[in-house]
Amino acid sequence: MYIKNVVMRKSVFIIGLILLISGFEIEAQTVQSVFNTRYAELATVLKTDGSVTVNDENVNLYRNQYQKLKEGYKEIEMFEFKGATPENLKLFDYKELKQLERDGKLDSLKSYVKESQKGVKCLLKDKSRYGADSVECREQYSNLTSLIKAKDYDHAYTAWKTLFIYYPKSFKGLYNKGDYLMRLKINQAEKAAIKANNEQRPEDFKILIAEREAWIDTLLLVYDQRITYFGNDKLYGESYLTGKKGIYIYKYRRQDLFKKLRENQLDSAYQYLKYSIEKGKLKTNADIAKHYYLASHEMYLAKKLDAAQVVGDYNLAIGVLEGNIAKYEALITKYPESKKTKSRQKAVDAYKKVASNLTDKFSKGDYSTCENLVPAFEKGYEAKKADKDWLIKVTNMLGQRGCTDSKLYENATVELYGIDPSPTSAYKLGQLYLKKKDYVNAAKYYEEAYTNEPDTTLKAQYYFEAAIIAEARGQDSKARSLALTSNKLKTNGKAYILIARLYAGTSNCGADAFEKRWVYWLAVDKLNYAKSIDASVAAEANKQISKYRSYYPPKSEGFMRSIHEGNSVTVGCWIQESTTAKYIK
Repeated sequence: MYIKNVVMRKSVFIIGLILLISGFEIEAQTVQSVFNTRYAELATVLKTDGSVTVNDENVNLYRNQYQKLKEGYKEIEMFEFKGATPENLKLFDYKELKQLERDGKLDSLKSYVKESQKGVKCLLKDKSRYGADSVECREQYSNLTSLIKAKDYDHAYTAWKTLFIYYPKSFKGLYNKGDYLMRLKINQAEKAAIKANNEQRPEDFKILIAEREAWIDTLLLVYDQRITYFGNDKLYGESYLTGKKGIYIYKYRRQDLFKKLRENQLDSAYQYLKYSIEKGKLKTNADIAKHYYLASHEMYLAKKLDAAQVVGDYNLAIGVLEGNIAKYEALITKYPESKKTKSRQKAVDAYKKVASNLTDKFSKGDYSTCENLVPAFEKGYEAKKADKDWLIKVTNMLGQRGCTDSKLYENATVELYGIDPSPTSAYKLGQLYLKKKDYVNAAKYYEEAYTNEPDTTLKAQYYFEAAIIAEARGQDSKARSLALTSNKLKTNGKAYILIARLYAGTSNCGADAFEKRWVYWLAVDKLNYAKSIDASVAAEANKQISKYRSYYPPKSEGFMRSIHEGNSVTVGCWIQESTTAKYIK
């Protein structure tokens, strides 16, 4: 009897299991059959599983099916909320839905319709600007804009995600807003991760780090997709977008949260930025140019680039920056009353600031030496020696780093003057001859430089250095004249120190040994005046004053000649200047 009961219970269990399995099959088949009946095209020739290609011939058929799916979904919702009648249902049969409801299968049908909508939307996402549903697309973008403005970032992300997945060609602003939202998410996850680490919550820290990485992936995906759909934009096309991607890899991925370098990510950032600047050229913005050089600098520190490459990368970045400065300044000069003048000046200021910062960083790098600079520039000399801008850059850099003894500097300076005989190039050529102690040619080019230079500060500098050349040539009167002109243009105590030196070096002014020492009185006058107008030369002036006072004639000799302390005397010869008698105390 026991065995019989056990067998009966097993039989009941098996029969129940069969019925349960059969019930699932019936449900699946019923929902599927209902769907296939109402959407026969999607079940046969317009499948959404990727097996059918959307083309010009069937795209409108898919759009029609999408609208039909929307209508069907609304009918199911209307039925759920008791608003449906046999008369107002156009797609589904009322009794059919009623039976599905009794069988607990209505939600399955609703989900099936919803998933089919998503499938069609995915197929049509890039077949037109507004994909499968222009109404939903515009509504979602409006919602996205409003939600960001209201700082409701979580709901904004939901709206953005719908647009990003299903309407990628709709609005360029979708990608700007995605950039903004992703960076917010990255920063939030990063702050939370740091807090978890500080509070010694390792599991939370691990989860938050993974979340941060996922948001970074999404940010980079934003740029990949924007390149796909808006890469041909005139202002912000592929090269710009690739550069932005490189910036974000540099910012978020080249180091981990503890600032440990990830060399492979640094290399990736560098390659993206290199591609961007080489393709974008003068269209490259200041931020991309800056990060390109920064990435190159760090690649050098990581021993992944040699010095010559970093020098070349610096030159490329600076060339872009200086090219943009020149471009915008020319437009400002040509169209001073333009509405764009303010924004153009802002751009000039931005490019100049970046250029100044990069040059400062470059000048401090151990690769910025004559040993590295000269060979790096020599590589491109023959190909670029007719390029005025390149020659200016080369001569400036070599001059700043003290590489003026090199043959490259000499050749580049001569070439630059031949192409552009400007005051600056004449000055550089004059410097070159001065270094060779060819004072005749040095004086010639310095005169050309100070005569034509419009900038007062530079003009004063050129006059002063020309005075030094005249002194070297023994042209004392001319040297004094040039020094005085320099000081007139810009106050410069060194001009009077030079004049004092000229006076003290004159040995033939006076009838005898006593009168020949008067030049030291004049020299001290000039030195005292020098430090009165320019505190920066005080130490040097005092040193010379101490020296020249030791050369004063003795007071007894002055007494013999009735020339007492403070009496006025005039120094003759080329000097022709008055002073007062001074004696050794």
